[in-house]
Amino acid sequence: MKLDQKDLVILNLLQEDSSLSTRAIAKKVLLPITTVHNRVKKLRQGGIIKKYTVEVDHKKIGNNITAYILLKLEYKAILRKEESSQFDLASIVRRLRQVRHFNYVTGPYDAVIFARFKDIDDLNTFVTGQLCKIDGVKDTITFLVLKEG
Repeated sequence: MKLDQKDLVILNLLQEDSSLSTRAIAKKVLLPITTVHNRVKKLRQGGIIKKYTVEVDHKKIGNNITAYILLKLEYKAILRKEESSQFDLASIVRRLRQVRHFNYVTGPYDAVIFARFKDIDDLNTFVTGQLCKIDGVKDTITFLVLKEG
């Protein structure tokens, strides 16, 4: 799908504030409302816009700690189970309440988790009581986020 400059402006506006109405976008890009509506529809159908999201102030809802957790995996343990793979492990980890993102990465560690926690006890319970008990998780390193921005 080929995008022009107006499509890119519409995408940028929606990334900044996904609650913008078609009318508001049309005013900013100087296009008719129906044209903006059709362009957004085309962007969604083309898979360029995957979803609309809400940015939350996590501290206001009690998630005071943010962390990146690196995982070293033991692939032999993962593959010992019949019809099991590293993708099954990812699925298990993604279902944990605190996990926001899970990605496989290159380098000395195999995956990275981005997660949010109520407090240090919640983080400790997550790492030692949940994460390290998952078959295939060999080692972890946790990095606390000091300031987001």
